[in-house]
Amino acid sequence: MDEDLRRKELLKLRLVEVAKRRVPADVVDAVVEPVLDGINGADPALPLLRSALTALRLSIRQYYEGLADSPRLGQWQSTDAPLPAESLEEEELRTACTSALRELEEDSPAASRYLRQLAGGATTAEVAGRVKISPEVLYHRLFRGRDQLDRILVATGVRT
Repeated sequence: MDEDLRRKELLKLRLVEVAKRRVPADVVDAVVEPVLDGINGADPALPLLRSALTALRLSIRQYYEGLADSPRLGQWQSTDAPLPAESLEEEELRTACTSALRELEEDSPAASRYLRQLAGGATTAEVAGRVKISPEVLYHRLFRGRDQLDRILVATGVRT
């Protein structure tokens, strides 16, 4: 139970840190609290940090959409444009995944190479053809590589 409480406290600190960069200081708590309240109902299939950042993004969007009703801000802000928070959070996740792939490369260079090729848009048939192995063997290697990558992401707190 203490571990769960510790995780939630670390998550709150991370959410507050992100929110401070995106909204005025006096509304940070108002933006973060609904996210923390909704954590218990989060989809268990998704990583906790990812779910929380997605919920925070929506909470920040709602805050700015509420401001758009004011004549001063409404004329300058388009609600169709993505918020800067979306781009930054995606970049943070991309950086964490890239770092995890680098760590995987130290333990399993082949698995890292396969996963990078797939992330780059290659099909499994193309990757298997390049390394001259059957697709079945590639699937087995990919499974092990994804499992190793998953353990690295859990250890770094990106995935729970």
